[in-house]
Amino acid sequence: KFSIENSFNRFLRLKGFSEKNELLLVDSQDLILSYLSEIIDESDKLQEAPFVNFKSLFFEVTDLFLFSKEHGLEGDLSTRIRHGVLENQLRSVFKSLHLISTKKSEAEYNNISLWDGLCQDKGYKTEINDEIQKVFKDFSKLIDSLISKIVKNYIQIQSNNHKSKIYGLFNYRITDEYLWILYKEVTDTIDNYEDFISYVFDILTVLTTTSLKNVRNFLEKEINSEFQNLINALEHSIKKIIWTGEVWSEINQNINISRTQIERELYNVSKWFKITNINSGALDMDTIIKTAFESINLNFSELEKIVPKIKVPEGYFFERGFYYIDIFRILIANSIEYSELSLEELDVSIEVENKILYNTKEHV
Repeated sequence: KFSIENSFNRFLRLKGFSEKNELLLVDSQDLILSYLSEIIDESDKLQEAPFVNFKSLFFEVTDLFLFSKEHGLEGDLSTRIRHGVLENQLRSVFKSLHLISTKKSEAEYNNISLWDGLCQDKGYKTEINDEIQKVFKDFSKLIDSLISKIVKNYIQIQSNNHKSKIYGLFNYRITDEYLWILYKEVTDTIDNYEDFISYVFDILTVLTTTSLKNVRNFLEKEINSEFQNLINALEHSIKKIIWTGEVWSEINQNINISRTQIERELYNVSKWFKITNINSGALDMDTIIKTAFESINLNFSELEKIVPKIKVPEGYFFERGFYYIDIFRILIANSIEYSELSLEELDVSIEVENKILYNTKEHV
């Protein structure tokens, strides 16, 4: 706040000085040059010192709004969406239907045991089973690639000062024309720091609301279409190997189910992208812990799941409990990695004793 307030006061002083002395500055931001061609009349006004200073100030506030370590949107997206949460949510649709396999390494995938067993029971040749498994491994790779693209390319932020994520759906890039309008409104109506901050945050809230709407539409339409295309290609590839019999019938049934389930799941995920108040998203501790374990267990087969011993009090909640799911996921992952035990040997117990939470009934 102190830095921005100093910048704002400097902007006011510079604006007053420029009006008396017709001071001009050269804008040092290369990005702004790409917008100058859009302004036809009186383009020299874009070099006036107060406007240049206003842009710098506006971008400074925007960067804090987006990238502040304590409360920035970037951290919110990273913790609640990108850090494995979205991946597990979408991948689980295909995992539960035995259409996607677990990773053996970064580039290799395991066989799907259900189809191994079913092909063996029905007397299929090993070559046929190998071909089926290869199709599923290729499909798994494509699904993981698409999810990675969603997370790394689309659920990203771009702004005037941060322009590397060119496909980021959270778009806070503002043209000079629009900035000039904001500058004139501030000049004509605002003369104190608090009102200025409130004004800028109103603008950023509008941009955020628009971005959230774009994300929801993108997931429900474009991304759903990409998933459907991959599913159709999977069906076509399997048909080239087998097209009758019980194995084909069960695979085909699961493929058809996946079409509606992934569409529904994308719709559900799209509802994450909305502005909520600070008290929203309260989750009880039992739900937080179990969700974290379910997320971790998605990476293992049905026979390898971790079953923890959980002892927590009832009726206690964490505000914005989504954040704490990730904390427990990290703790569980560390237990697996550093214990050097097999999943069967791993004994995980979680017990909550201290009342570090709040009881919602006492806060109604």
